[in-house]
Amino acid sequence: LNTGVNFDQLNLIVNEVSLQKQLLDFDTFQLKNLKGNLVFGKKDEKIKTPTLDTTSIKQEGWKVKLNKADIQNVAFKFDDMKSAETKKGIDYAHLDLKDFNLQANKIDYNNENISGNINSFTVKEKSGMHVQELKTNFFYGQKEAYLKNLYLKTPNTLLKNKVIVKYQSVENISKDLENLVIEADLNESKIAFQDILIVAPQLTNTNPFKSNPNAVLYVNTNLSGKLKDLNIPYFQMSGIGNTKVDVSGKITGLPDMKKAFFDLDIKNLESTSKDVLSFVPPKIIPTNIQLPAKFNVNGKFKGAI
Repeated sequence: LNTGVNFDQLNLIVNEVSLQKQLLDFDTFQLKNLKGNLVFGKKDEKIKTPTLDTTSIKQEGWKVKLNKADIQNVAFKFDDMKSAETKKGIDYAHLDLKDFNLQANKIDYNNENISGNINSFTVKEKSGMHVQELKTNFFYGQKEAYLKNLYLKTPNTLLKNKVIVKYQSVENISKDLENLVIEADLNESKIAFQDILIVAPQLTNTNPFKSNPNAVLYVNTNLSGKLKDLNIPYFQMSGIGNTKVDVSGKITGLPDMKKAFFDLDIKNLESTSKDVLSFVPPKIIPTNIQLPAKFNVNGKFKGAI
């Protein structure tokens, strides 16, 4: 084990710490100008936490509250030498954080929910991740998750406004996708595929990322409803090759494309066969249909694919 930390200021104001209540309640946490590293060697054993007699405590789970966080200018390296370094994406066993700054308030964590307000967040990581600015009111719970008042900026990505999802339970999201409720309002946003691949490198060999690794997807949309009954007041997208989409309407039956029914007002749809084949899932387009090299469509579409 090799570690070293130095900092200019550390301030923690405690409201209440209770083992009986399983509560950590802090008013303020301040940390300034920290530089440090933590290295676990190949022969280091995992740190063992002490065994506490909690038989007299009602096991409802720990609750953590933090009224205000003020973290400025943190640089920290972490290495677990038992894990080989990955070549792509964020390597959580070998982190190198710089320019880490966080201003947040009303952080609340318990067994079922986590919520809070991020007023300002920036960070750089050796993988290439560079968050220039993040602001949002966030919540993640057993039946709902959201990012409201969202503003996320990297050198190539800009996400604005809000995304809300609702579900019957976290455990059954993948089994009950058709009843997943979505409310998305992304105002003149753009998403760099490079940023997505830093967080999820396993998508590298999956289209549309495989064919367009450097694409920047421009999105301006408002949509809401269950996935099986989706209302789309407007959806505008471009950035994958020569494709441009501007539609509104309603889609029912998703996520099963065999059941999907489209009722769309197509203001503009420009694309190429190359683009379509790069992002449409395999077998969606029948083998007996040959797309034109380039096409431009507008009008009404009502039916299935």
